Amino acid sequence: MSFDVRSETFDVIKGPGNDYRSDDYVSTMTSYQGKLVIVSHEFSVDGASMVLWVLEKHEWLKKNFVLPNSWTSSHFLTYHCFVNVTDAGELILAPIS
Repeated sequence: MSFDVRSETFDVIKGPGNDYRSDDYVSTMTSYQGKLVIVSHEFSVDGASMVLWVLEKHEWLKKNFVLPNSWTSSHFLTYHCFVNVTDAGELILAPIS
């Protein structure tokens, strides 16, 4: 939901479209370049990627960050999780334990 301070009204913001599946992996909401984002993982035959759904003017834009193949083959994502995004736009991953 969003809140308009001037009119003091709430508005429903629809989630990302059919390409987004929240049941695949735990998703996180955070800020990226001053905008609300939903961060999740995406796996395919070609490898893995971090997916950021960026909210811009009530519309979700998908940004893929392809991860190195060595991370997929070594099960890096099994032992690491997304933590946050820096002000410079860098994704922070940390060991789970």
